[in-house]
Amino acid sequence: MRLPLPWLAAILLPLMLLAGCGDDDDDDNSEENPGPYGALDALLLAAGPFTAWPDADGWSDPWDNFLYADGALLGLSGLDILPPFDDPATFNTLTELAPDFGDIAAMAIADDLTVYLADAGGVIAVDEPTVERLADSPASVCAMALSPDDETLYAVSNDLTGDEFGLWTFDRTAQTWLHLFDDRELRFVAVDSAGRVFAANDSFVYVFDPEAKAYGIVYQNNGTPEQVRGLTCGNDDRIYFTAVDQEAEAGRIFIHRPLDGSLSSLSVAQQPDLIAVGSLGDILFADEQGGLYEMPAGGDAQLLAFAGAKIIDLAIDASDHAYAIGAGGNVARIPAGADIDQVHVGGEPFRVAMFD
Repeated sequence: MRLPLPWLAAILLPLMLLAGCGDDDDDDNSEENPGPYGALDALLLAAGPFTAWPDADGWSDPWDNFLYADGALLGLSGLDILPPFDDPATFNTLTELAPDFGDIAAMAIADDLTVYLADAGGVIAVDEPTVERLADSPASVCAMALSPDDETLYAVSNDLTGDEFGLWTFDRTAQTWLHLFDDRELRFVAVDSAGRVFAANDSFVYVFDPEAKAYGIVYQNNGTPEQVRGLTCGNDDRIYFTAVDQEAEAGRIFIHRPLDGSLSSLSVAQQPDLIAVGSLGDILFADEQGGLYEMPAGGDAQLLAFAGAKIIDLAIDASDHAYAIGAGGNVARIPAGADIDQVHVGGEPFRVAMFD
Protein backbone atom coordinates (compact mmCIF):
# COMPACT_ATOMS: atom_id res chain seq x y z
CA MET A 1 0.00 0.00 0.00
CA ARG A 2 1.35 3.43 -0.89
CA LEU A 3 1.52 5.91 1.94
CA PRO A 4 0.38 9.53 1.53
CA LEU A 5 3.17 11.90 0.72
CA PRO A 6 3.01 15.69 0.37
CA TRP A 7 4.04 17.34 -2.87
CA LEU A 8 7.73 18.00 -2.84
CA ALA A 9 8.99 21.55 -2.71
CA ALA A 10 9.57 23.15 -6.09
CA ILE A 11 12.62 21.77 -7.89
CA LEU A 12 14.25 24.03 -10.39
CA LEU A 13 13.98 22.69 -13.94
CA PRO A 14 17.67 23.22 -14.78
CA LEU A 15 18.73 21.11 -11.80
CA MET A 16 16.31 18.39 -12.80
CA LEU A 17 17.65 18.28 -16.32
CA LEU A 18 21.29 18.22 -15.29
CA ALA A 19 20.94 15.76 -12.45
CA GLY A 20 18.01 13.67 -13.70
CA CYS A 21 15.34 12.35 -11.41
CA GLY A 22 13.21 9.30 -10.97
CA ASP A 23 13.95 7.35 -14.18
CA ASP A 24 13.36 3.85 -12.85
CA ASP A 25 12.00 2.18 -15.97
CA ASP A 26 13.83 0.03 -18.48
CA ASP A 27 13.78 2.43 -21.42
CA ASP A 28 17.00 3.54 -23.09
CA ASN A 29 16.18 7.16 -22.41
CA SER A 30 19.24 8.76 -20.87
CA GLU A 31 20.22 12.29 -21.79
CA GLU A 32 22.89 10.79 -24.02
CA ASN A 33 20.09 9.26 -26.10
CA PRO A 34 17.28 11.85 -26.15
CA GLY A 35 14.16 10.64 -27.99
CA PRO A 36 12.56 9.58 -30.17
CA TYR A 37 9.13 8.56 -28.93
CA GLY A 38 10.29 5.03 -28.24
CA ALA A 39 12.38 6.31 -25.32
CA LEU A 40 9.42 7.99 -23.63
CA ASP A 41 6.73 6.96 -21.18
CA ALA A 42 4.39 9.88 -21.87
CA LEU A 43 3.98 13.26 -23.49
CA LEU A 44 3.30 16.35 -21.39
CA LEU A 45 1.57 19.38 -22.83
CA ALA A 46 2.44 22.63 -21.10
CA ALA A 47 1.80 26.33 -21.47
CA GLY A 48 4.51 28.95 -20.95
CA PRO A 49 6.08 31.25 -20.37
CA PHE A 50 9.26 29.24 -19.99
CA THR A 51 12.76 30.30 -19.15
CA ALA A 52 15.63 29.35 -21.45
CA TRP A 53 16.25 25.64 -21.76
CA PRO A 54 19.70 25.05 -20.29
CA ASP A 55 22.51 23.24 -22.04
CA ALA A 56 22.65 19.59 -21.02
CA ASP A 57 24.92 16.75 -22.08
CA GLY A 58 23.40 14.82 -24.95
CA TRP A 59 21.05 17.58 -26.10
CA SER A 60 21.88 18.78 -29.57
CA ASP A 61 22.41 22.50 -30.12
CA PRO A 62 19.19 23.02 -32.11
CA TRP A 63 17.17 22.05 -29.04
CA ASP A 64 18.86 24.54 -26.73
CA ASN A 65 16.49 27.24 -25.50
CA PHE A 66 13.54 25.94 -27.52
CA LEU A 67 11.27 26.63 -24.56
CA TYR A 68 11.25 30.33 -25.25
CA ALA A 69 7.92 29.49 -26.92
CA ASP A 70 4.58 30.18 -25.24
CA GLY A 71 4.03 26.47 -24.84
CA ALA A 72 5.56 23.09 -25.52
CA LEU A 73 4.96 19.39 -25.99
CA LEU A 74 7.51 17.66 -23.75
CA GLY A 75 8.65 14.06 -23.50
CA LEU A 76 8.49 12.35 -20.11
CA SER A 77 10.65 9.43 -19.12
CA GLY A 78 9.90 8.80 -15.49
CA LEU A 79 10.14 12.41 -14.32
CA ASP A 80 13.00 13.29 -16.68
CA ILE A 81 12.08 15.72 -19.44
CA LEU A 82 13.40 14.87 -22.90
CA PRO A 83 12.90 16.31 -26.39
CA PRO A 84 9.61 14.99 -27.80
CA PHE A 85 10.80 14.85 -31.41
CA ASP A 86 13.84 13.78 -33.38
CA ASP A 87 13.96 17.15 -35.13
CA PRO A 88 13.26 20.56 -33.54
CA ALA A 89 11.70 21.59 -36.86
CA THR A 90 8.74 19.34 -35.97
CA PHE A 91 8.14 21.39 -32.85
CA ASN A 92 8.47 24.61 -34.81
CA THR A 93 5.80 23.44 -37.28
CA LEU A 94 3.51 22.50 -34.38
CA THR A 95 3.85 25.93 -32.79
CA GLU A 96 2.85 27.51 -36.09
CA LEU A 97 -0.32 25.39 -36.25
CA ALA A 98 -1.12 25.71 -32.54
CA PRO A 99 0.45 28.94 -31.28
CA ASP A 100 -1.69 28.94 -28.13
CA PHE A 101 -0.80 25.72 -26.34
CA GLY A 102 -3.17 26.58 -23.50
CA ASP A 103 -6.05 26.22 -25.94
CA ILE A 104 -5.33 22.52 -26.62
CA ALA A 105 -8.11 20.58 -24.92
CA ALA A 106 -7.33 16.93 -25.72
CA MET A 107 -4.45 14.65 -26.67
CA ALA A 108 -4.29 11.00 -27.79
CA ILE A 109 -1.44 8.73 -28.94
CA ALA A 110 -1.90 5.88 -31.42
CA ASP A 111 0.10 2.65 -31.29
CA ASP A 112 2.03 3.76 -34.38
CA LEU A 113 3.07 6.82 -32.31
CA THR A 114 0.95 9.32 -34.21
CA VAL A 115 -0.03 12.07 -31.76
CA TYR A 116 -3.40 13.81 -32.04
CA LEU A 117 -3.97 17.23 -30.49
CA ALA A 118 -7.27 19.11 -30.46
CA ASP A 119 -7.84 22.83 -30.08
CA ALA A 120 -10.56 25.31 -31.03
CA GLY A 121 -9.52 25.08 -34.69
CA GLY A 122 -9.81 21.30 -34.99
CA VAL A 123 -7.54 18.27 -34.71
CA ILE A 124 -3.79 18.26 -35.43
CA ALA A 125 -1.92 15.05 -36.32
CA VAL A 126 1.80 14.74 -35.55
CA ASP A 127 3.48 11.85 -37.39
CA GLU A 128 7.07 13.03 -37.49
CA PRO A 129 8.18 14.68 -39.67
CA THR A 130 4.61 15.45 -40.82
CA VAL A 131 2.54 17.89 -38.76
CA GLU A 132 -0.86 18.84 -40.17
CA ARG A 133 -4.37 19.92 -39.36
CA LEU A 134 -6.81 17.22 -40.40
CA ALA A 135 -9.11 18.44 -43.15
CA ASP A 136 -12.79 18.83 -42.23
CA SER A 137 -12.21 18.08 -38.55
CA PRO A 138 -14.83 19.42 -36.13
CA ALA A 139 -14.02 22.51 -34.12
CA SER A 140 -13.88 22.77 -30.32
CA VAL A 141 -12.98 19.11 -29.72
CA CYS A 142 -12.75 18.55 -25.96
CA ALA A 143 -12.08 14.78 -25.77
CA MET A 144 -10.63 12.05 -28.00
CA ALA A 145 -10.11 8.29 -27.88
CA LEU A 146 -8.85 5.62 -30.28
CA SER A 147 -10.44 2.29 -31.18
CA PRO A 148 -8.64 -0.89 -30.04
CA ASP A 149 -7.42 -1.57 -33.59
CA ASP A 150 -6.21 2.05 -33.86
CA GLU A 151 -8.10 2.51 -37.13
CA THR A 152 -10.65 5.01 -35.79
CA LEU A 153 -10.28 8.20 -33.79
CA TYR A 154 -13.37 9.26 -31.84
CA ALA A 155 -13.80 12.92 -30.97
CA VAL A 156 -16.33 14.87 -28.94
CA SER A 157 -17.04 18.49 -29.85
CA ASN A 158 -18.83 20.89 -27.52
CA ASP A 159 -19.02 23.59 -30.20
CA LEU A 160 -21.35 26.14 -28.59
CA THR A 161 -21.70 28.54 -31.51
CA GLY A 162 -21.68 26.34 -34.62
CA ASP A 163 -23.24 23.07 -35.76
CA GLU A 164 -20.28 20.71 -35.30
CA PHE A 165 -21.14 19.57 -31.77
CA GLY A 166 -21.54 15.93 -30.77
CA LEU A 167 -19.68 12.66 -31.40
CA TRP A 168 -17.49 12.24 -34.49
CA THR A 169 -15.33 9.46 -35.93
CA PHE A 170 -12.22 9.83 -38.04
CA ASP A 171 -11.24 6.95 -40.33
CA ARG A 172 -7.43 7.00 -40.17
CA THR A 173 -7.05 5.06 -43.43
CA ALA A 174 -9.57 6.96 -45.54
CA GLN A 175 -8.80 10.24 -43.75
CA THR A 176 -12.51 11.06 -43.51
CA TRP A 177 -14.75 12.35 -40.73
CA LEU A 178 -18.28 11.15 -39.94
CA HIS A 179 -20.74 12.90 -37.60
CA LEU A 180 -22.47 10.25 -35.49
CA PHE A 181 -24.47 11.83 -32.70
CA ASP A 182 -25.86 15.27 -31.86
CA ASP A 183 -25.40 16.43 -28.28
CA ARG A 184 -24.07 19.91 -27.66
CA GLU A 185 -23.19 19.08 -24.05
CA LEU A 186 -21.00 15.97 -24.54
CA ARG A 187 -17.69 16.32 -22.71
CA PHE A 188 -16.21 12.82 -22.34
CA VAL A 189 -15.44 9.85 -24.59
CA ALA A 190 -13.81 6.46 -23.97
CA VAL A 191 -13.52 3.19 -25.91
CA ASP A 192 -13.29 -0.26 -24.34
CA SER A 193 -11.32 -3.28 -25.52
CA ALA A 194 -14.32 -4.58 -27.53
CA GLY A 195 -14.61 -1.33 -29.44
CA ARG A 196 -17.73 -0.06 -27.67
CA VAL A 197 -17.80 3.72 -27.52
CA PHE A 198 -18.92 5.55 -24.39
CA ALA A 199 -19.72 9.25 -24.39
CA ALA A 200 -21.07 11.39 -21.56
CA ASN A 201 -22.39 14.79 -20.60
CA ASP A 202 -23.31 16.01 -17.12
CA SER A 203 -26.52 13.97 -17.01
CA PHE A 204 -26.13 10.97 -19.34
CA VAL A 205 -23.62 8.25 -20.19
CA TYR A 206 -24.28 6.75 -23.63
CA VAL A 207 -22.90 3.58 -25.21
CA PHE A 208 -22.54 3.03 -28.96
CA ASP A 209 -21.96 -0.28 -30.71
CA PRO A 210 -18.50 -0.82 -32.32
CA GLU A 211 -19.78 0.55 -35.63
CA ALA A 212 -21.53 3.38 -33.77
CA LYS A 213 -24.80 2.77 -35.66
CA ALA A 214 -26.95 2.41 -32.53
CA TYR A 215 -26.76 3.64 -28.98
CA GLY A 216 -28.11 2.92 -25.52
CA ILE A 217 -28.13 4.74 -22.20
CA VAL A 218 -25.90 3.41 -19.43
CA TYR A 219 -26.81 6.10 -16.89
CA GLN A 220 -29.06 9.13 -16.49
CA ASN A 221 -29.42 11.23 -13.38
CA ASN A 222 -33.23 11.59 -13.62
CA GLY A 223 -33.19 15.17 -12.40
CA THR A 224 -31.08 14.54 -9.29
CA PRO A 225 -28.28 16.97 -8.33
CA GLU A 226 -25.73 14.34 -9.41
CA GLN A 227 -23.45 15.37 -12.30
CA VAL A 228 -21.02 13.19 -14.27
CA ARG A 229 -17.44 14.43 -13.85
CA GLY A 230 -15.15 11.76 -15.34
CA LEU A 231 -15.25 8.70 -17.60
CA THR A 232 -12.72 5.99 -18.39
CA CYS A 233 -12.47 2.41 -19.61
CA GLY A 234 -10.52 0.30 -17.15
CA ASN A 235 -7.92 -2.27 -18.07
CA ASP A 236 -10.30 -4.81 -16.48
CA ASP A 237 -12.97 -4.54 -19.24
CA ARG A 238 -15.24 -2.38 -17.11
CA ILE A 239 -16.40 1.19 -17.55
CA TYR A 240 -15.92 3.66 -14.72
CA PHE A 241 -17.38 7.11 -14.32
CA THR A 242 -17.63 9.57 -11.47
CA ALA A 243 -20.62 11.62 -10.37
CA VAL A 244 -20.72 14.49 -7.89
CA ASP A 245 -23.67 15.41 -5.68
CA GLN A 246 -23.28 19.16 -5.32
CA GLU A 247 -25.82 19.36 -2.51
CA ALA A 248 -24.32 16.59 -0.37
CA GLU A 249 -20.69 17.53 -1.20
CA ALA A 250 -19.96 13.86 -1.83
CA GLY A 251 -19.97 11.57 -4.82
CA ARG A 252 -20.10 8.14 -6.34
CA ILE A 253 -17.92 6.03 -8.59
CA PHE A 254 -20.03 3.99 -11.00
CA ILE A 255 -18.88 0.68 -12.46
CA HIS A 256 -20.55 -0.65 -15.62
CA ARG A 257 -19.99 -4.18 -16.90
CA PRO A 258 -20.88 -4.21 -20.61
CA LEU A 259 -20.96 -8.01 -20.82
CA ASP A 260 -23.99 -8.28 -18.53
CA GLY A 261 -25.19 -4.67 -18.64
CA SER A 262 -24.95 -4.24 -14.88
CA LEU A 263 -24.30 -0.90 -13.18
CA SER A 264 -23.10 -0.58 -9.58
CA SER A 265 -21.67 2.29 -7.58
CA LEU A 266 -19.32 3.06 -4.71
CA SER A 267 -20.08 6.00 -2.43
CA VAL A 268 -17.13 8.20 -1.47
CA ALA A 269 -16.87 11.14 0.89
CA GLN A 270 -15.04 13.15 -1.74
CA GLN A 271 -16.35 14.86 -4.89
CA PRO A 272 -14.53 12.74 -7.52
CA ASP A 273 -13.92 14.00 -11.03
CA LEU A 274 -10.92 12.61 -12.96
CA ILE A 275 -10.52 8.84 -12.77
CA ALA A 276 -8.07 6.16 -13.97
CA VAL A 277 -8.24 2.42 -13.32
CA GLY A 278 -5.53 -0.24 -13.24
CA SER A 279 -5.68 -3.77 -14.60
CA LEU A 280 -6.66 -5.25 -11.22
CA GLY A 281 -9.45 -2.75 -10.62
CA ASP A 282 -7.46 -0.38 -8.42
CA ILE A 283 -8.98 3.07 -8.81
CA LEU A 284 -7.07 6.34 -8.89
CA PHE A 285 -9.19 9.48 -8.74
CA ALA A 286 -8.90 13.19 -8.09
CA ASP A 287 -11.47 15.28 -6.28
CA GLU A 288 -12.53 18.84 -7.00
CA GLN A 289 -10.51 20.14 -4.04
CA GLY A 290 -7.19 18.89 -5.44
CA GLY A 291 -6.78 15.61 -3.59
CA LEU A 292 -5.42 12.49 -5.28
CA TYR A 293 -6.82 9.22 -3.96
CA GLU A 294 -6.19 5.53 -4.44
CA MET A 295 -8.98 3.02 -3.90
CA PRO A 296 -7.76 -0.59 -4.01
CA ALA A 297 -10.29 -3.06 -5.38
CA GLY A 298 -12.72 -3.69 -2.53
CA GLY A 299 -11.08 -1.07 -0.29
CA ASP A 300 -11.61 2.50 0.85
CA ALA A 301 -10.25 5.66 -0.73
CA GLN A 302 -6.87 6.73 0.68
CA LEU A 303 -5.26 10.11 0.15
CA LEU A 304 -2.03 9.86 -1.85
CA ALA A 305 -1.09 13.48 -2.29
CA PHE A 306 -2.43 16.98 -1.97
CA ALA A 307 -1.07 19.49 -4.42
CA GLY A 308 -2.88 22.45 -2.91
CA ALA A 309 -4.52 23.07 -6.26
CA LYS A 310 -6.82 21.25 -8.65
CA ILE A 311 -5.49 18.16 -10.43
CA ILE A 312 -6.18 18.83 -14.09
CA ASP A 313 -5.25 15.58 -15.82
CA LEU A 314 -4.78 11.95 -14.88
CA ALA A 315 -3.68 9.01 -17.04
CA ILE A 316 -2.64 5.39 -16.59
CA ASP A 317 -1.02 2.98 -19.05
CA ALA A 318 -1.41 -0.76 -19.66
CA SER A 319 1.38 -1.45 -17.15
CA ASP A 320 -0.49 0.44 -14.40
CA HIS A 321 1.97 3.34 -14.37
CA ALA A 322 0.11 6.62 -13.86
CA TYR A 323 0.75 10.35 -14.09
CA ALA A 324 -1.18 13.10 -12.31
CA ILE A 325 -0.87 16.72 -13.43
CA GLY A 326 -1.53 19.40 -10.82
CA ALA A 327 -2.30 23.06 -11.45
CA GLY A 328 0.73 25.23 -10.82
CA GLY A 329 3.26 22.95 -12.52
CA ASN A 330 3.23 19.83 -10.33
CA VAL A 331 3.75 16.46 -12.01
CA ALA A 332 3.36 13.21 -10.07
CA ARG A 333 4.36 9.78 -11.34
CA ILE A 334 2.78 6.76 -9.67
CA PRO A 335 4.54 3.53 -10.70
CA ALA A 336 2.52 0.36 -10.19
CA GLY A 337 3.00 -0.89 -6.63
CA ALA A 338 5.43 1.86 -5.66
CA ASP A 339 5.41 5.19 -3.87
CA ILE A 340 4.45 8.35 -5.68
CA ASP A 341 7.27 10.45 -7.17
CA GLN A 342 6.73 14.16 -7.63
CA VAL A 343 8.45 17.12 -9.20
CA HIS A 344 7.72 20.73 -10.08
CA VAL A 345 8.41 21.69 -13.68
CA GLY A 346 8.42 25.01 -15.49
CA GLY A 347 5.36 26.47 -17.15
CA GLU A 348 1.84 25.25 -16.50
CA PRO A 349 1.48 21.54 -17.42
CA PHE A 350 -2.12 20.70 -18.19
CA ARG A 351 -2.37 17.56 -20.35
CA VAL A 352 -0.64 14.19 -20.30
CA ALA A 353 -0.97 11.21 -22.67
CA MET A 354 0.82 7.93 -22.15
CA PHE A 355 2.45 5.45 -24.47
CA ASP A 356 1.16 1.91 -24.00
